[in-house]
Formats: sequence, structure tokens, C-alpha cells
Amino acid sequence: MEPEIKEPKTYSRRQFFHHLSWSVLSFAGLAAIPFVVSSLIPRKVIENKQVRIGSKRDYPINRMTYLPEARLFILRDPQGIAAMSAICTHLGCVVEQANDGFLCPCHGSSFSVEGTVRNGPAPRNLSWYQVSALPDNSMVVNLNRTVSPETRLAV
Repeated sequence: MEPEIKEPKTYSRRQFFHHLSWSVLSFAGLAAIPFVVSSLIPRKVIENKQVRIGSKRDYPINRMTYLPEARLFILRDPQGIAAMSAICTHLGCVVEQANDGFLCPCHGSSFSVEGTVRNGPAPRNLSWYQVSALPDNSMVVNLNRTVSPETRLAV
């Protein structure tokens, strides 16, 4: 008895492209898994980001001073010294001082003098950061440590 010879399975052109499409989509889906998973895992790198801002003599009383290199506003009032971010919480533009607060030149958000959102699209208030004194009487702003707008370094 002779072994039976099977004819190779033939595919129509439509079936071929159907299988090819599913193969390509499956491969693309599998290749995308690491990127999707990595985007779901939060990456929070904690750096000790501190900015030296000089001494209290550098800041007049009852005045908000802008430090462009640090993108911070430094406020000195009779209660002490405080630091507020100059970065708009909408898309990261640098806000500008206005008569009654701050304005974002990019998309029109406005903030009060305390950094509270008056008009959007900014979703959050401007951040205030902890100010500390160093032994040499200079000061540093800790950008990892947010505080309430009322918090001051007594000077």
C-alpha cells in the first residue's frame, strides 16, 4: 500500500492578506506591550533640588522679586521670606507679574498675588516652596518641599 500524498493547502489571495494582516497586528501588539506597561508605572525620581537665593539683604521688604534662572518669585514681607513658583500649572509657561497678581502669557490663566487660580485653563494654584537659612546667612529654596502660601522663613 502506498502512502497517501496530501495536496498542499492553498490559500486565496484574500485569505493570504487576511492572515498577513492578523500576523502584523499581533506582532505590533506584542511589541507595544513593554511601552504600555512602562507608561503605567509612575517614575518619580526624587532629587534634592535646592536653589540658593542669596541673603535677606537681597530682597526689599513688601516686594516680590523674580529670579529668572530659578523661575521663582521671592516675597519678603514683615513676616519673613517665601518662595513661589513662576511656572504656570497649565503647560509650564513662565507667568508674569501684573498689578493684582500674575498672568500666563501663553494661554491667559490668571492668578492672585497668593498664586490662587482666578481664571483657567490652569488646573492648580502656583506652588510655594520651603525656604531655609544656611549657616552662612544665605538662603535656599527646597523645590521638593511645597508649603502653604502663609509659610515664611522668619528673618
